[in-house]
Amino acid sequence: MGVRAAVVVVVSMVMAAGVAAAPQDGITLTNGYQGVTVAISDQLDPNQCDQYIDSIKAMVTAASSLLFTASGEKVFFGDVVIVVPQQWVCQGNPSQLVYTWDSAHLRVAPSHYLFGDNPWTQQPGGCGEPGDWIYVPENFLLGNTNVGSQGNVLVHEWAKFRWGVFEEYGHLHDAIFPQVYRDDNNTATPTYCTDTQLEGTMSCSEGSEADCQFIPELTQNTSATSSLLAAPFLDSVINFCDAASHNAAAPTKHNLLCDQMSVKEVMARHADMSGNSPISLASTNFTVVNAMPDWPRTALLVENTTAMAWDGNGKQVIGRWKQLRDNVRQFILQEAAAESYVGVVLFGSNIATFDMLPLTDNQNREKLAEFIPEDSPTVGNKVLGAAIKRGVQLLGPQGGTLILVTQNVQEYTPPPNEDVVGAAENNPVWPILYPSEQNVPTQIYEQLAGISPDTSVLTIPNDILPSEDGYPIQSVDTSVGLHDSLLTAAGSPTVRRANGNCLTDVCNIGLQVSDNTAYISPAYVEVFKSPSDFAVISVTDPNGETIAPANQVQFVNMYQINTLQNGVYQVSITNSAMTKKVIAELWATPAPAPLNLEVSAWSPKGLDNLPYSKGSAPRLLATVTTNSSPVLLADVTAVVANKDSQGASVNITLNDNGIGADVTGQDGVYSGYLVGFQPQDSVDITLTTTDNNGLAMMVTPSLRAAPTTQGAVACCGSKLNVSSLQLTATGNFAFTSSAVSGRFTGVSPGTLPPGQVTDLQAFRTGRDVTLSFTAPGAQLDQGEADWYAVQCQVGGADLSPIGNISGVAAGSPVEEQVTLPDCNKVYTLTVVAYYNGVHGSVSNGVREMAACSSTSGGLSAGAIAGITIGCILGVLLIVLLVYLGLNSDHLDDLWVWRMLTCRCCPWCKDTKDDDDLYSPPSQARRTDFIRGNNGGAKPVRSLADLYSRPSVGVKKEQQQTSSQDEDDGGFGERMKQNKMQMKAVEDGESLASSHSTLPINQVGLPVGSDNHAYDDGPYTSYRTAPPVPARRANTQV
Repeated sequence: MGVRAAVVVVVSMVMAAGVAAAPQDGITLTNGYQGVTVAISDQLDPNQCDQYIDSIKAMVTAASSLLFTASGEKVFFGDVVIVVPQQWVCQGNPSQLVYTWDSAHLRVAPSHYLFGDNPWTQQPGGCGEPGDWIYVPENFLLGNTNVGSQGNVLVHEWAKFRWGVFEEYGHLHDAIFPQVYRDDNNTATPTYCTDTQLEGTMSCSEGSEADCQFIPELTQNTSATSSLLAAPFLDSVINFCDAASHNAAAPTKHNLLCDQMSVKEVMARHADMSGNSPISLASTNFTVVNAMPDWPRTALLVENTTAMAWDGNGKQVIGRWKQLRDNVRQFILQEAAAESYVGVVLFGSNIATFDMLPLTDNQNREKLAEFIPEDSPTVGNKVLGAAIKRGVQLLGPQGGTLILVTQNVQEYTPPPNEDVVGAAENNPVWPILYPSEQNVPTQIYEQLAGISPDTSVLTIPNDILPSEDGYPIQSVDTSVGLHDSLLTAAGSPTVRRANGNCLTDVCNIGLQVSDNTAYISPAYVEVFKSPSDFAVISVTDPNGETIAPANQVQFVNMYQINTLQNGVYQVSITNSAMTKKVIAELWATPAPAPLNLEVSAWSPKGLDNLPYSKGSAPRLLATVTTNSSPVLLADVTAVVANKDSQGASVNITLNDNGIGADVTGQDGVYSGYLVGFQPQDSVDITLTTTDNNGLAMMVTPSLRAAPTTQGAVACCGSKLNVSSLQLTATGNFAFTSSAVSGRFTGVSPGTLPPGQVTDLQAFRTGRDVTLSFTAPGAQLDQGEADWYAVQCQVGGADLSPIGNISGVAAGSPVEEQVTLPDCNKVYTLTVVAYYNGVHGSVSNGVREMAACSSTSGGLSAGAIAGITIGCILGVLLIVLLVYLGLNSDHLDDLWVWRMLTCRCCPWCKDTKDDDDLYSPPSQARRTDFIRGNNGGAKPVRSLADLYSRPSVGVKKEQQQTSSQDEDDGGFGERMKQNKMQMKAVEDGESLASSHSTLPINQVGLPVGSDNHAYDDGPYTSYRTAPPVPARRANTQV
């Protein structure tokens, strides 16, 4: 179980005190998942302990069966540890392992202030990177909600936590991941990745996709079987989506961060799935334990051999063992942290151990201190591998730190087959070489220190002073070096505030304090003297009051200052006939940062495993808290210094805005890419934070365990909406954390690509679309890209470029207008950054469509239909005019002309001839009628002539002439006299016969006639016109 001091916070999902280990430490996959921990918060009701435990068992059991099926029979929950609060009395049993609520993988706690009874996973990493932990609300666990099947929902969260996939649904009022989007047919579609279309209720309050809400029906959607990342609330959903069922077009967080791959495609890359064969499902084994404090565990490995007291010439070195003895005792009695466990291993030819004890009890401190021998050893040679193994056994399965105090005046040669480094089992080792000769190799100790990036070899030079009787004396400077090294290895927060020394028999050492408010009490004055020295020492405070010694250690005296004051602390040395050197130091613990600020750093796979891969860089994550409440909108910068390059450091801005490396905005987790390093680089990481010119806000702590409120949202979208929370300004602050170590691993990334745009939005006016986004960097989120390509896509077609935008510094706002290529088409617009010819990933897409209109250059369907009909009528009119023009010399004979000019002749109905005259001719006599079109009629020369009533007598004459023509077959003598005219008429017939059979007068305008109707025969066939009044006035047009 990794050491990760963490607390539940309001917005940030977890806040780590100091350095956070990899979040999934302790989980292995051997016949199911082993080492999974589920912890119950002490904020819950202890009287319901048994009910909580039973509910956890039921939830995990249901999830295990579903997980087995959905994973292709490859994984399930094999061994699960349920951790109950330390003081609760229920089914729990004490355990030798350290289990805490804030280091568990699943954490049961009150309803969340923002997500209510919806379980959620803190997931600050990218696609394929593990999450931190899963939050399980109490009401959900006890079945007091309608969130959905507990097993389905837990599998949903476990997939995010374990395999680094994301939700496949949208979020209300989220412009990047909306609940509703427009598909390729411009149809409002719910943002879900399911194998069937979900039924439900859709409403759009403000007209944009981001403000549309879709509520699925829980009882009608029984045919959907995937995806568990989209609809875990449906009992019928039992699978993850695969490549065949995946909806790559839906604007989901998973599609954006996982490059539109399906959940199963991402899962297939994980070690849980890759290369593993199906297994058999087994029942989950549950173990219930009480929580134990997650305190640091330290094993002190102290060499107890001849070399710790004698030199190579067979002479005893005065003070070497005594300085070691007294400094180790002093560390155990006074300086080791109270909330810690310490054990001791003495190693030489034989090994002796003292088991781990908590240092909260002073009696435990005394027992451990007395275990250090009073007298120096006289025989024995060290065996490092065996000593380290014994120390690992003391640490136990949860691990800890090994502090190895050993001499390096003689080169160590391991026995055959001894694996010194492997014996440490990846526990950090601090080798303290007390003392060390410069010409003696230290390679084996460098290898031990190389296990962790947080450790290093602490070398104390073998400073020997001569004596009058010929015996060497270990210098008091060596003692001071050992003291300082023990504090460094233990991670003590105390710092040396003042120091001094004297070399005379009688002297005073003044230790000046001028800023006592910068430190907390108690503080200490430590006086180091040679074991051959019998000096009498006294310490007084600035008021002249004597300070009593805090312990009886002979050669390292400590004086405790209960209240640190400004002024000079005097250390007086007298009666020191054999004095070589006396050193005095004042040590104090710095006061907490303003507002009790705490800044923490971690990475998804731990700071000792910062992996580079081709084209990608690791993320650095950080949190800022004040009194356990998260601080939002702070300014956070990481100063990353390469240990191998003196003075070389990189400043990296960490953001909490959902941009670049930051997966979710305003969740209290600040993120940035670690750019500019190479695998195997070791670095020191320091975090600095300010109030961001007064913008920093903290959440009221009382809201941490707030009950569920109506309208609680699902996690997590592009940015958490914290507008409804009670936020309080932090006030001014500036804080710099102590450095933590990191180590890069993996392979050289080569040229890192530009970052991905993850907040592209659009506003359309007609076909003009204004795009806005935050600029990515030239290399991920660092630097300035050369330019950004704007692309569009219709349906499944290839992306087409429609514009370029000049690059700006990473983090700057960008706005540009582009024009849609066409109307009535749904375009998906995306942006890609370029730098030195290398492009980044495609941005999130925005969908826009402009309706065709006069202003946009397009036409509506109604307009197109109107134009079509108008064109047809225009063609008919032109044909009619041509026909009338060709028959212009006998318009009065054309019934169409009569109809158009309303020249009706109702009195002609009294005679049969008149009826025949105005009756439409048969198809057989059609040409005859046309040939006799101007027998005796005068040409129309004016509007009066045009609208005058035709003469009935003329018409009768025309009919007689036509009868004569009929006698000679229709081609009589009259035709021979009018050849030219006939030719013109026949030419006109060929054009007019396909449109109309009516005559046309000489000026091409129709003659007035009755209102005849027509049908669609090959030639126009007429029906009898309706009766008209006996007399009708001329119609004026």
